[in-house]
Amino acid sequence: MNNKIKKLIIIVIALIIILAIGFLVYNKIKKSYDVEAVTIEKYFLLNSDNNIGVIDNKGNIIIKPQYFEVHIPNPSKPIFVCYYGYNEQTGEYKTKIVNDQGTELFTKYNKIETINLNDIATSMPYEKNVLKYEEDGKYGLIDLKGNIVTKPIYDSIDGLSNKEGELLISQNEKYGVINTKGAELIKPEYNYISGDAYYTSEKKYALSGYILGITTSDGYRYGYMNCKRKKLLNTEYNEIIRLGGIGSENTDKDVFLVAKKDGQYGLVKNKKIMIDFRYQSIDYSGVNNLFIVTRSKKTGVYNSEGKKIMATKYDEVQVHENYIYTKQNNEEAYYNLLGNRVDKSTIKEEEKKDENQSTYLEQTGKLIPKEKNGKWGFVDKNDNIVLDYKYEEATQLNEYGFAGIKQNGKWGSIDENGNIVVEPIYNLDNYYEINFIGKYYKVIYDYRTVYYSDDIN
Repeated sequence: MNNKIKKLIIIVIALIIILAIGFLVYNKIKKSYDVEAVTIEKYFLLNSDNNIGVIDNKGNIIIKPQYFEVHIPNPSKPIFVCYYGYNEQTGEYKTKIVNDQGTELFTKYNKIETINLNDIATSMPYEKNVLKYEEDGKYGLIDLKGNIVTKPIYDSIDGLSNKEGELLISQNEKYGVINTKGAELIKPEYNYISGDAYYTSEKKYALSGYILGITTSDGYRYGYMNCKRKKLLNTEYNEIIRLGGIGSENTDKDVFLVAKKDGQYGLVKNKKIMIDFRYQSIDYSGVNNLFIVTRSKKTGVYNSEGKKIMATKYDEVQVHENYIYTKQNNEEAYYNLLGNRVDKSTIKEEEKKDENQSTYLEQTGKLIPKEKNGKWGFVDKNDNIVLDYKYEEATQLNEYGFAGIKQNGKWGSIDENGNIVVEPIYNLDNYYEINFIGKYYKVIYDYRTVYYSDDIN
């Protein structure tokens, strides 16, 4: 073999290695994603005479109220999914995408829709950077610029329960998961997939794992993958519940699962069985990393490392902040959190939280509501009167520069300069509705649907 051939072989091998590494890096980047945080809401739904449109955060009408439904996938961006042409007999409807100039967008795609965030309490209930479209009975994804994210290859696309940024897809009657970049996270080979609902204030649902289900001749059997898609439990359990808030957990690494197998419950930490599968129930006490177990109508206590604190022999067990109360054959007893019996007189009473603590609400904005002789008006930061004391109630300026004023039992609004936007004409009883953008007041239809309205009744 001459030197030229050897060099050629080396070059080919090097190229193969580079391409393989490049593919792995690309795949890793595509599988990672960030959930977009909306810091400024610019657009809001408008409901007028039961027709839906859009206003901006100054109260200007952007889309006239003429649709039976409008979705705003990302309230910081002027992309609106308008629903119209509803047929009551068939349930069919049409959609179109409109921007803030009224121009129809993405017309080459058929039936574009938003994707719901399922089982997530939020006032922005849709995926914020993708939409789904339909072609020949199949579904794909586009981004909010109209670029294709995935081709229409899925039988369905929906939001994955308890997960933002991840989508439940189906192919050939099996479910899998992709992210909003279109990367496959879980192959479509399950009959059921859900997020486990694990949530932290810092990382939200990012550490949430997956409960996976398959159908068997005996019904569903469930397994579990953690947030990195590492399988911790095979699909052989009757039930799986993820626990959170356990003081001993490392939130980035630890997964505590109460699972049911062959009719009996056990506790698993990551892949290690902490409490054997021999109990009718296992409940986290909520404090001190202790679990209350029940077997044959008798109750005991374990800690999160699987150590038995109290034998399973009591008729009743209550775990408190600094002691454990038990009842057995009508005899009451008290124990410390290590399971050692103590005298009741040595137990320090738990401090009660003051539910009536008040918080100081900082006054912001150009105008400040102020009361005098039972009437409300507005002053500036130098205490100069801008609106005279003549109102029954008044609210602070909100983040959009509007405040509510009440007169003769009805509400209206002013702007940040003290100009009357709308005279008090609205009957508003709900405190949350006394929030204005221009002449429109806020309505919370349910915990996910918020719109503004000018309907007097």
